[in-house]
Formats: sequence, C-alpha cells, structure tokens
Amino acid sequence: MALIAKVDPTATAAARQTVEAINLFRACIGKLESLDGLRAQSIGVSAAEVQMLFGVEDATQAQALSDRWAAFLAAYNGGTITVVSDFFDAFSAS
Repeated sequence: MALIAKVDPTATAAARQTVEAINLFRACIGKLESLDGLRAQSIGVSAAEVQMLFGVEDATQAQALSDRWAAFLAAYNGGTITVVSDFFDAFSAS
C-alpha cells in the first residue's frame, strides 16, 4: 500500500504542474479504458480490423498495439504489476 502524498496545487508552480500532469495521465488512461471494449472486439475479429479502426500501419503492428494495450490496462487495474496504479493512487490534490 502506498503512502498518500497530498499535494497542494496552489503551493508552487511545480506542485500545480505535478497535479496537472497526474490528472492528464489519469484522463488518458480513462480514454484507453473507454476504448478497450472496441479494441477487444476488433482484435477478436482480426488484426486487420484493429489496423483499420485504429489507423495502425499494418496487421503486425495492430496485434502488437492490442497486446500492449491489454497488458498495460491489466497492470494498471491491479494485475501482477501494480506500479502504475500505485503511482496514481499515491497522489491526492489537497
């Protein structure tokens, strides 16, 4: 369990930028989570489907994108590697 780090975004420019960066990361991960169903359904059809939907250069890269995306979200959502979620959970804007 991570120790909660309470950051006062009004304290300094660095504190504000830290909170903004963490919130931006959270929003980006949220976007990946919201598109994950589409990713999973399309890779279930074929790598070519992922290629078409997500604009990846070829089917090999589409498969790699899908695999890495799934692995990242699994790690973030409490898989065996929890470093990513621990990092975000440790910050709280006060």
